[in-house]
Amino acid sequence: MSFLVEQKIGKHIYVYETQSYWDKDKKQSRQKRRYVGKKDIVSGETTTPRKTKRAEQVQDYGHVYLAKYIAKQIGLDECIKEVFADNAEEVSHLMYHQVLEASPFYMQKSWAEGVYVPKTACIPSQKISSLLASIGESENKPFDFFKAWIKKQKDLEGAWLDITSVSTYSNNLDFAEWGYNRDKESLPQINLGYLIGYPSQLPLFYQTYPGSINDVITIKNTIKLANNFGVKINNLVMDRGFYSLANIKELSSNKFNFIIPLPSTIKEVKNILQQSKEGLKNTNSFCQNNKIMFYWNTSIQLDGIDLKICVYLDEKKRAIELENFMGHLHELEDKFKQLAFESQDQAAIYINDNWNKYAKFYQVITQNKKIILERNNTAISDNIAKFGKMILATNNNNLDHESMIALYRQRDGIEKAFDVMKNDLHEYRLRTSANKTTNGKIFVTFLSVILYSALLQLMRPSLIKKFTVAEIFSELKKIRVVKLDDTECYLTEISKTQRLIFKELGIPVPEAASY
Repeated sequence: MSFLVEQKIGKHIYVYETQSYWDKDKKQSRQKRRYVGKKDIVSGETTTPRKTKRAEQVQDYGHVYLAKYIAKQIGLDECIKEVFADNAEEVSHLMYHQVLEASPFYMQKSWAEGVYVPKTACIPSQKISSLLASIGESENKPFDFFKAWIKKQKDLEGAWLDITSVSTYSNNLDFAEWGYNRDKESLPQINLGYLIGYPSQLPLFYQTYPGSINDVITIKNTIKLANNFGVKINNLVMDRGFYSLANIKELSSNKFNFIIPLPSTIKEVKNILQQSKEGLKNTNSFCQNNKIMFYWNTSIQLDGIDLKICVYLDEKKRAIELENFMGHLHELEDKFKQLAFESQDQAAIYINDNWNKYAKFYQVITQNKKIILERNNTAISDNIAKFGKMILATNNNNLDHESMIALYRQRDGIEKAFDVMKNDLHEYRLRTSANKTTNGKIFVTFLSVILYSALLQLMRPSLIKKFTVAEIFSELKKIRVVKLDDTECYLTEISKTQRLIFKELGIPVPEAASY
C-alpha cells in the first residue's frame, strides 16, 4: 500500500510517493520513495516534472541565420518573393546553398538536410533542373527581378560597368562562342556584362552576350538596358582589358565618358612614365582612404582623341614591389649558378622556357670560358619605373585627380563580385548543356553574388584581418539547433568568437531558431 509524504525543504514543499515493503534479509519493514513533484503552497496542487526529452536531431544554423538576415536587410528576399511567388523558397535556398556551401546545385538536398531549414527547402536534383529551366526559358522572370531589385536601391547615385567571360565545356549552348577569352582558356565562352551600383557596390543586373561580340557593342547594349531600368551610368569605369585604340575611338564618338588605366604595353605609356619622373618629384599629393598618393597631370592625343592623364604614385606600394622584384632576381641568379650548361644557346633556351617574363631582364654571355648571366639594366630600370604607379586616362575634363581615382577604386565592388562568381562560388566554368538551364543557373548565381557582395560590404577591416568569409561561415555553422520533437527546439551555446563576429558585422546574435 502506498501513500503520499510531503517534505518541506527551505521555502518549497516536495511530494513523494511512499510504499512499505518487507525486507526478507533484514527481517524488518522498510519504505521505498518516488519523487512526485513540487507542491504549490497557494493552490495546493502538485506540479509533476516533465521527463527529460532526448534530442531527435541536431542541425547547423548560425551561418544560415547570417545569410537570411542579410538577404532580408538588403531587401533581396522580398524581391525574390515578389517575382517568384510559389517558387520563392526553392530559389532562395538554392542561393543560400551556393553562398554558404559553394558546391554544385545537385548537392543542395543533402546540404539542406543537415541545416535548420524547412523540409520543403530540401530540393531533389531533378526538381532543381526543372526550376532552373523554368527561370531561364525566358527573360521575363530575370527582368522582373532586375526592376524590383533596382527599385530597392533608393540611394543609387550611379553605376559602373564591367564585362567578364565564363568558359564552358559544352558545345550545345547557342550563345557560347569562341572569342577573346579574358581567362586565357581555349574554350567557348559566354560574356557577362555586370552593372554595379554606387555607392552600395552591389550588382544591379547583368546581361549575357555571345563570346565573339566585342566589348563596345556589349557596352552599348548594356547602357540601353540600364536606361530602360532607369539607371543612369555617369562614367564607364573599365579595366585594362577594355583598352584598344578602336574601343577608345568608338566610346568617344558615342560620347560615353570613361575612365581607364593605360596598359604598360603601349608606346605612349613609356613616354608618360619618363616625363612623370620630374613631375612626381614635387610635393603634389592627397590623402584618400588613409593612403598618401602623389600625382602628376598631363594630356595626350590618341589618333585625334584628347585624353586627360593622371599618373599616381604610391610610395609604400613602390617599396614593396621593388623589394619583391629584386629579391626574385637574386633567387633566379642563384639558381642559375647551380646549373651546368654546355653552351650559351642551351642556357638561353633554358631561361626563355622557364623564366617567362623575367627572361627579358638577362642575356647569357661567356666570360673567361664560363657561361654567366648579365643583367639587362635598361629593361630592369624601365620595369622599376612602373612600380607603385598607375596611369588613368579619361575623356571627361570635369574630373580632377582625386575624383578619377576615387571612381576607379569603386571598381573594387565589380572585381569582388567577379571573384566571387569565378572562385568562391565555383562558377569559373559552366557545365550545363541546355540553354534555358544555363540561363537559370547564371541567374541564381547572380543572386548569390548579390548576397555575398553584401556580406563583403559589412566586413570591417578589423574582421577581415581575423577571418576569411569561409572561416566566418565555418565558425557560425557551429551554432546548432537541437530539435527535441516537432514542436520544441533550442539553440546551442553561442561562443565568445561567434558573438564577436556578429558584433563586427552589426548583426544581432540569434536568441531562438526560426525559419
